[in-house]
Amino acid sequence: MKLTLPKTLIFSALLLSGVNVVSAVSVLTTLTSNLPEFTQDDYMLGNYLIQPFTTGDAASLSKLQISSNSGWNLANTPTVSLLDSGRNIVADFVYQSSAYELVNYSVSSNGGSSYALEAAKTYFIQINGGSGYLNVTTSPSQTGLPNWTIGDGFFTGFDSTASAQSSQILKFSLSGSGQVPEPATGSLLVVGFGFFALARRFKRS
Repeated sequence: MKLTLPKTLIFSALLLSGVNVVSAVSVLTTLTSNLPEFTQDDYMLGNYLIQPFTTGDAASLSKLQISSNSGWNLANTPTVSLLDSGRNIVADFVYQSSAYELVNYSVSSNGGSSYALEAAKTYFIQINGGSGYLNVTTSPSQTGLPNWTIGDGFFTGFDSTASAQSSQILKFSLSGSGQVPEPATGSLLVVGFGFFALARRFKRS
């Protein structure tokens, strides 16, 4: 006996297998980080330090955490800025609270508390002045959203006569609102594929 699969069942399978496949929600998350990596050395503050990073999807940057091996306070923290791909300062980071290992900065741009980062672009963290030591690493291991990467070397300046690229990487973490897959997507796909499997079974009967 050959059973005919109801059209409503076929439609439901198509709907459930396709809904939210590329949908994403914007949530506060770690965009990229290498903080858990081994601390290979440190960098003495007091001059310009510029570290590149590359974005995946567009996101709203709201916090920077820099790994330091010396306690900081408002009197000796450096000036920290965000530079765009053209090396223009587009936002500043405001020091929030003293911590022994991690120094927290939040973005201040035109009076706001976040900065909109474009997708697939290279930006730079610029650190100037201050005192103390920053932790750096040679490990390439990083965590965060797909395609977000911290550059493989930092610079002590952009001027052609003074710049020097290092094989070490500044240890830091960027947080903000990024695009992550909607939790329901996986469940809907499973249900959708289940309907398709049921459809094939009916067809063979």
